Amino acid sequence: MKKLILGMLGVGVAATVAFAAVTNWYPTNQATVAWNPVTALSDGSPLPAGSVIKYEVFTASPDHQNVTSKGVVTVTSTVLSFQAEGRYIVGVRAIREFTDPADPQTVVTEYSETVWSDDPAYVGAEGTFGISYIFKPANPTGLRRQ
Repeated sequence: MKKLILGMLGVGVAATVAFAAVTNWYPTNQATVAWNPVTALSDGSPLPAGSVIKYEVFTASPDHQNVTSKGVVTVTSTVLSFQAEGRYIVGVRAIREFTDPADPQTVVTEYSETVWSDDPAYVGAEGTFGISYIFKPANPTGLRRQ
């Protein structure tokens, strides 16, 4: 099983961008992806006291179809494993939970936009990336002169 560590910058700021072509495809069936912690609200102000930040991680086909949630984590990295052959991009969004000041019995949940590994505005220094889990054909055998 191959393992690869990748970095991805995830911030809680909404943006509308055109998706770019993936510049780095990593051939592996298991990858650790990471992102920077969200420390501010979408307006740039610091997170208020009592805010709990979680992250939902996704995979999708390069055309952003077949989006699959891989779960919610409370840390800024996760290991993704792939069982089906294919090419995948990775997405993450921040989830903020806090107690409603007007009703302490109610927990409010807000979501950032999902940022994707093929969007140059949100990835780390290595550039846009995806995971390519595709088997090569077997090697020919019985090579001979006829």
